[in-house]
Amino acid sequence: MNRAVNDSKYSGAVFPAGLQTISGADALKFVRQRHGLPNGDLDRTHRQQAFIAGVITKFRTQGIFGDVGKLSALLNVAKKDVVIDSGLDVIGFLPQAKALTGGNIKFHTLPIEGYVMRNSQSVNLVDEVKIRKVVADLFNPKPKDPNATPSPKPTKINYANLANGKAVDGSKIPCVN
Repeated sequence: MNRAVNDSKYSGAVFPAGLQTISGADALKFVRQRHGLPNGDLDRTHRQQAFIAGVITKFRTQGIFGDVGKLSALLNVAKKDVVIDSGLDVIGFLPQAKALTGGNIKFHTLPIEGYVMRNSQSVNLVDEVKIRKVVADLFNPKPKDPNATPSPKPTKINYANLANGKAVDGSKIPCVN
């Protein structure tokens, strides 16, 4: 955490500044908090991205993605609290899960132009043309120049769109508000 937070009134998130190892209940508080954060819902989005990155890193270091038994057990536990596609084939999912371990995940937060209040609700203002372009560029990237020097394969998760985007203590987990 970039700074200590105390949102006991709304989400229940109360954390000191610094590196966190939290329980499931506290993780839920962490990803739900938006009050008292500099960028409100956008910081909540960044927290959710950081949480997902942390889970992926933890699973990778514990060998869960490479072990069908561990992955199956994890999915069975998750089914109790998370809606999972009933047709999910663990064996078929394993190659996709393994792809997450090489840092092949990127988070993108769509740009906003600002905030306004509508019907007592804070609303993000967006430029629809800009959003369409960002989404089109993400789903249909421009062809690479065949004469360009190939860039090295990524070795870590891309946190460019997270708050600060800087990892702490070498864990590759970003520090967020």
